[in-house]
Amino acid sequence: YGFKAAGVQLSSGTNIVRGMNVGLDRAGISAAANGVGIDVVGTNARSNVIGVAGIGDVGNVIGNSEVAGIRIRAGATATAIYGNQIGGEDASRAPVAVGGKQDGIAVLNSLGTVIGGVSPGQANSIAGNGRFGIFLSGVNAASPAQGTRVVANSLVDNVSAGVAIAGGSGNTVGGTV
Repeated sequence: YGFKAAGVQLSSGTNIVRGMNVGLDRAGISAAANGVGIDVVGTNARSNVIGVAGIGDVGNVIGNSEVAGIRIRAGATATAIYGNQIGGEDASRAPVAVGGKQDGIAVLNSLGTVIGGVSPGQANSIAGNGRFGIFLSGVNAASPAQGTRVVANSLVDNVSAGVAIAGGSGNTVGGTV
């Protein structure tokens, strides 16, 4: 079941990805590693939602990635990441969804990404990744409203740090959306 590139790739806008086992078989029982779990790439990738889009929706279970569970890159804008389990082990959902070898979520040279939120079910569980839970690089925003916003997530047992910002400005960690 695994793919060398991505389990899911979005290069267009206004898509919703929810209720999936990414990096696992259909039953969520066995590992099926991908290079990247969900890859959002390019300037046409605008206003996508990964996970819970509203009340009653089910987030994704993402694990076993070589590079990142979710990667936002190359000019993708306004991606919302809500209510997902990225790595870690949750016997009620997917006991084999172990963290990725590098990052849970990586945002690279892209603006307006929101990771988590304060409404019920919007927080992501990001755990057990080999490097960072969330990694931001090259996100240079003119204001915090344009930067990446990281709000109300559970970040545990990631090897290097829960959140790392390298070479960027105008990003917000904490607070409300």
